[in-house]
This record gives sequence, structure tokens and C-alpha cells, in this order.
Amino acid sequence: MTLRLFVDTNVLIYSRDEASVFHEIVSEALHGLVNGGVELCIHNQVLREYVAVATRPRPRGLGAGLEQVLNELKEFEGFYKVLPDPGGVWELWKQNIKDSGITGLQVHDAFLAAVMKGHKVDTILTLNVKDFESIDGIEVVLPQEWRSLMPDDNESE
Repeated sequence: MTLRLFVDTNVLIYSRDEASVFHEIVSEALHGLVNGGVELCIHNQVLREYVAVATRPRPRGLGAGLEQVLNELKEFEGFYKVLPDPGGVWELWKQNIKDSGITGLQVHDAFLAAVMKGHKVDTILTLNVKDFESIDGIEVVLPQEWRSLMPDDNESE
């Protein structure tokens, strides 16, 4: 069975931001995971968040033009499996925020976790550990830890 891994918005952003200190490790992780047979998944909310950040002026965004970002969306849609809203996602989301006590901006992350749970994807690649650590059933992996997901590397340690 193919390992499925959800990719958070910040990973997408750093994969395109060559000026970021995270660019190299994020790019290495994404390519290493794909080459290792891992199916990388995202949701249209991740794509919306990417557009918001990519088109925002620097330093709080990437300062990219809309045409460039729309082309990048096409690339992302070909590279990642874009998961649709699963059945019952609204109820899963409400349960996530109730169980974890999440409020404010983190309710968006709780929705991504609900999408993940609805598709039986339990691991997320992110640099924002705190956004997901309080949500039951979600394992958080940092880009620099990507090798821990690869079966061959685990067996040789």
C-alpha cells in the first residue's frame, strides 16, 4: 500500500521561495518522498492559502504576479493529489475543534486535519508543528525528518 502524506501550505510556499532558508530542505524532502513512492496530497484550501501568500508583497509574501501563480497552481495540480472534501468533513471539523479546543486562525488547520481524517491520511509534512500537535490522530513530520517515513531507511537504522 502506498504511503499518503498531506502537505501543508508552508511547505508549498518554501518550495517556491528560493530566498528562504527552508527552500533547500523542503525541496529535498518533496523530491525524496516522491522518488520513494510516497503519494503527496493537498486540498484546495492549501491552494487558496498558497495564492494568498504568493501574491502578497514581500516580505510577508512572495510578491508573485497572478499569472505566474495561476501557472504554479497548474503545476501543483499535476504534482500533488488534490483531495476533494470527503463526506462528513463538516462534522469531522467540528469534532476536531471541540476535542482540541482550537480557536482563531487555527480552525483552518483543524479543517485540513478533518480532510485528512476523511481520506485516512494521518501524517502531515509541515514546518508549523504547533498548528497540528493538539489534533488527535494527526502525526506531524518536519521536512528535515522526511527520511523517517521511508521504509528502507527505517530498516537500516
